[in-house]
Formats: sequence, C-alpha cells, structure tokens
Amino acid sequence: MITVGGSSFTPGSPETLAVSGLDATQSTAVFRYETLEVTGSLSGSVWSFAFTADDTGVFDPTPNRFDCQIVYGDSTITPVVLRTGERKNGTEPTVPPGTTRVSSVIAGTGLSSSPSPITSKGTINLDAALNQLNDVTISGATNSQVLKYTSGTWSNQDESGGGSTALNGLTDVTITSASADDFLSYSGSEWVNRSIPFMPAPGASNRVRVGKVWNPLISTPAFVDVYRESFFQAIGGTNPIGDITVKSSGVEFSVSCGGYLQKANGIKSSLPSDSVGIAGGIQVNTDGEMILRRGQQVDDADCGFFVFIDYVES
Repeated sequence: MITVGGSSFTPGSPETLAVSGLDATQSTAVFRYETLEVTGSLSGSVWSFAFTADDTGVFDPTPNRFDCQIVYGDSTITPVVLRTGERKNGTEPTVPPGTTRVSSVIAGTGLSSSPSPITSKGTINLDAALNQLNDVTISGATNSQVLKYTSGTWSNQDESGGGSTALNGLTDVTITSASADDFLSYSGSEWVNRSIPFMPAPGASNRVRVGKVWNPLISTPAFVDVYRESFFQAIGGTNPIGDITVKSSGVEFSVSCGGYLQKANGIKSSLPSDSVGIAGGIQVNTDGEMILRRGQQVDDADCGFFVFIDYVES
C-alpha cells in the first residue's frame, strides 16, 4: 500500500503526482480510480502521473481514502491511498469542473461500442448509414443519383443539369435501334436517328424519306416530304415489254431519278437517257400514275433495269 498526494494535491486543478517506490522495471504504469485512467511517465525511478483539472475534479476536496490502483504493463496491481489537500478555515472549497462517472453506456442508433455496454473503458464508433441522419431521406436509390437539399431535408434524386453519358439521355432526343451510318434528323418535336438514304432495295416497304421539296401545285404552296423508292427487273426471261408502270397512283410529281436500263446483251445505260433507241425517263400522269418510259432497244421482254425515283405524293 502506497500513500500519494498530500496537502499539495488540489482537486479541480491540474496536478502531477510524482510517485517513488513504484516498480521502475515496468514498461507502463496507469493510475486508475473507478473509470479514471491516467498513464504515467517514468523518469529514473519515479513515475509521474499528469492529471487535468477534469481528472482531479472527481475527487472530494477533503482528505479521504479512495480505492486507487497502479496497474502495470504486465497487469500486476499496486494499491495506493490518495490524500487530497485540506480545506482552509473560513473559505469555501474550490468547485471542480463538472464530471460524470460512467456506470453503463449503450451505443445508440448508428453507433457501435466495444465492449457493449461500456461500464468502465471502451470505444464508441460511428456505424451509421446515410439514411440514418435526421435530415436525410433515402428512398429507392439507383445508380448515379445525387443528394439534393429541399426544405430542410437532403434526399436522393436523379441528376439534372450535368448532362448524360448517352445522347439518348437528352430530353429532345430519341434513339431507336441505332445502326452504323445513322444520322440525326429533326422530326418537328425531337431529334431521331435515321439511316443515311442510300438507294433502298426494291419494294414499297423499303422506301425512305430523303428530305423536302417546295410543292407549288397545292392550294397553299409549302415544303413537302420527298420519298425514294427503287424498282428492278432482271434481264432474260419473259418480262413485261414497253413502258413499265412502277406506281399506279398517289404520285404528284417526280423530283429526280437514277439507275440504268439494261439491254439483253448486258450493256447498261444510265437513267435518265435520251440516246436514240435507249431513251428512258419518268412520267407522271394526271391520275397520279408513275411510269418508267423505255426506248425501243431497252423495252423488250429480255431487257432489264434498276431505277430509283425521288417523288412527292399527291
């Protein structure tokens, strides 16, 4: 049993106890009183324990004995008796800073403790999810959402104003089954992807819209859509002779045409053509019929053709 302190030890003030007679061969020494622990430092054969004002505030300012201990690094213990300074006659004792003696601490929401509960010494760690903060509300979070502050609360919302990693993320763009060489075209309300208007394969189902042209023939002249469609007939065999009706109705006028007329011997003549015997071009009748006109050398049953026609519907 060792007695330390004395009249110079004043509770409520910073104090350092220099204690001789303790085990100077130990690596560490801790002064312990209930939940209070102060680590000492060794100088020669003297262990010194530096108390803060809050540390000494747990002691009554009158001479008393307490169940104090010195705990060494090898877990051995030396009991000590602490003697505090006496009151002076006619004066009030110094009021120590406020202190709290721990009996049991249980970690609350979003916190964890070790040990649990803490009854003397332990560690409290933050173990909370973002949604456990009292001013945060997370609901159905998805990738790339951000926190936004509204009326005192942070909540998860879709990001806006920062752009999208995909063109289709823009509000006025709709991309559908994009393929190589597609381009953007404005439909009047949004940008959509369209294929480059190459010469489409024959067949009405393959026609494409290639642009607009001024139509002066309607009651209120305006720009109207132009469609491109192709037509094909192989050489050889028994094909229709003479001129060919490629569309029986629904055409206002032809804008342009191209392709070739092919003789039975395989020679191809590009369209339109006005050479003697292999003349060719597009005619639109008043009833909306569109006709491929062919000269006498390229209108036989064994002649062929491939033509594309840009036209306006009636």
